[in-house]
Amino acid sequence: MRSTGAHIYCEGGPKDLCTNYRPISLLLRINKIFEKLLYNRLCTYLEQNRMLSSHQYDFRRGLYTPLAIHDMQENILKNLEKDFNACTIFFDLSKAFDNIDYDVLLWKLDICFGIRCLPFKLLATYLQRQQQYAIIDGCTSYTLNITQGAHQGSSLGPLLFALYINDLPLIKN
Repeated sequence: MRSTGAHIYCEGGPKDLCTNYRPISLLLRINKIFEKLLYNRLCTYLEQNRMLSSHQYDFRRGLYTPLAIHDMQENILKNLEKDFNACTIFFDLSKAFDNIDYDVLLWKLDICFGIRCLPFKLLATYLQRQQQYAIIDGCTSYTLNITQGAHQGSSLGPLLFALYINDLPLIKN
């Protein structure tokens, strides 16, 4: 798969700082169709095998942020009723999509989720053979290989991010 280009999108803050911009993938139509098929197959596999954490609410059918808030509130109230301490930790995951390490993600897909053989090869190729360039004011940058991050503007990117952070609730002291 190959990106046909990228729109540069400002996330906020001063427009003259490069760090406030991120690319959004523009995929060919055939790539979008392939990606959507891959997404649907992967979701079905994950749901049928109950592989996503019960604490994972984003990027899943029928689950959304208000449910996460409700569950958090219920857990706090249960702990307070038992005279336990209650604590909540919030992570700021801004620009987190941009920092997904492909080697770690591929390791998790193989070891944690059992995605092997052809499906694994498809996902590895999807991740490792992406390229990007930018067009700003009619000037085109060099083409570079994308070496990390979930592809912004893709349907598969958010799911891969969810898989990447799926084990966060398992972290203990």
